[in-house]
Amino acid sequence: CKQYRIVPLIGSEFLVKWNENTFLSVMLFAKNETGYQQLLRLLWIAWHRKEKNIFITVPELFKYGKETVMVLDVTSILSSISDRRTISFFDRIQQQWKNDIYLEMKGTEKAKDIYLAAQRLQLPVVATWEVRCLEKKENMIANLLQSIKEETVWDGKEIADYVMRSEEEMKQLFSSFPEA
Repeated sequence: CKQYRIVPLIGSEFLVKWNENTFLSVMLFAKNETGYQQLLRLLWIAWHRKEKNIFITVPELFKYGKETVMVLDVTSILSSISDRRTISFFDRIQQQWKNDIYLEMKGTEKAKDIYLAAQRLQLPVVATWEVRCLEKKENMIANLLQSIKEETVWDGKEIADYVMRSEEEMKQLFSSFPEA
C-alpha cells in the first residue's frame, strides 16, 4: 500500500436487490465508527437471509448505510437510467449520501456509457480495477481460483487480469476520463 500510496479503507461490496432479476453492485466504505457498525449490520443481514442469493434490499441500504461512502456499479441498470423509478432512486441516494456517492468505472468496456450516465445524474466517477494479486506471476492462480469458483474447466488461458495497477497505469487505462 505504501509503494502505491494507497490508504487502506474498511468496506464491503454488497449486492442490492433492484428487482426480481436485477442486483446492483455497491461498495460501501465506513466514514467513521458508526459507519463501521452499519457495515457489520448490513453484512449480518445479507448473510442471514434465507434465500439463494446473498444480498440486501434498497430499504436496508438506506436504513443502515448512512455513515458510509458509496461506490455504485450501474452497469446492470444503464438501459433504464431514464426510467422514473431509477431517477427517483438516484434522487434519494443523492439526498442521503450527498457528496459521498460515486459511480464506478470498472474496467473500460462500458466506461463511456457510465461517464455519460454520471454527467446526466451529476455524480462524480471513480475508476476501479479488480485486484486479486500484486504481481503478474500470481495472476494464473487467481484465474484458476475464479474457474473453480465458477465450477468451470480451466484451459490455462488467462480469464482476466487481476494484477494491481499503479497510479500511472490507471491514468493510462482511463486516459479518456482523467477526472475518474
